[in-house]
Amino acid sequence: AWNWSLSGVPFGQHSTGGNLVDEPQVRPGYLDKLQKKFGKGKGAVIGIIDTGVCPRSDELEGRVIATWAIRTDKMGMPRPDYHPNEDEIGHGTETATIAAGKTLGVAPESRIFSIKLPMWSSGGRYQYSLFHLAAAFNTLRSTESQIVEGQSALSLIDTLLLPNGLYLSEKNRTKNDVKNIVEAISGFSNDDQIVVVAAVGNEPKQTSFPATEANVLSVGAVDVDGKRWAKSGYGLDRTGKAIPIAHFNGCEISCHTLNGKPKRSSGTSMAAAGVAGIVTVLTKNGKTSLSRWHQVRTSIKLENDAVGELPILYWDD
Repeated sequence: AWNWSLSGVPFGQHSTGGNLVDEPQVRPGYLDKLQKKFGKGKGAVIGIIDTGVCPRSDELEGRVIATWAIRTDKMGMPRPDYHPNEDEIGHGTETATIAAGKTLGVAPESRIFSIKLPMWSSGGRYQYSLFHLAAAFNTLRSTESQIVEGQSALSLIDTLLLPNGLYLSEKNRTKNDVKNIVEAISGFSNDDQIVVVAAVGNEPKQTSFPATEANVLSVGAVDVDGKRWAKSGYGLDRTGKAIPIAHFNGCEISCHTLNGKPKRSSGTSMAAAGVAGIVTVLTKNGKTSLSRWHQVRTSIKLENDAVGELPILYWDD
């Protein structure tokens, strides 16, 4: 048996920290085993709603098929921008190379569909507006959105990654934007066969939206010793069930940031990116969201620590 989060050298400081590294980055030992069994994600597409991506990264090698963005128009309304949009912060490029990088990613032959949100750094984490996220979901669902490679976005995307969440007050949870996002996620999962993967957040005893919702594969982080990362969030989802559903290695992860610069990053974002890659390579055994959910759930080993139950992705080879 081998543990995805512990085998070999771990994937690597929270996206607002992290260090650029000059030494060669080491490929995680479990990737070869995983890819031998399930493939490398060929033919599959990972949608990433983040800060955008930098297509010039060698790790992404021309596999970015869309770089949409959500922008605010002169009237203060969010609108889709289908022109080429690049990452100016680095976080989206980091998560993309962890999920699908040529040498560092879990699904190195998958392609990337990027949607860039306006983000800013505050209190050690990246933030964005709820209405921008709602606009991204509405754009994905809209029949008027740009066609890519002759298909709609939802017919292309197999896995949708949300590395950054929102901490919502009870008042904000009643907003129509939240309702629309929750309905969209249900449709993605049940109608479009898309597995939605979301980071639970980097605030202990708290959980971020939309990881709190049904039909979302919520992900927390374990450290290089396989223990719950000290900043990894946890709590209950909207139905009262414990989340995150799974933990994965999220500390000192090798990735690329802007202009192909190597970096090591930590956070639940990085853990979620790794899980998104896993969910994507699982398309080889079945593209339906239900079949991939089942494979993930049956590959979770339930451990315990001082906080409580600690579900970790695990595979019996």
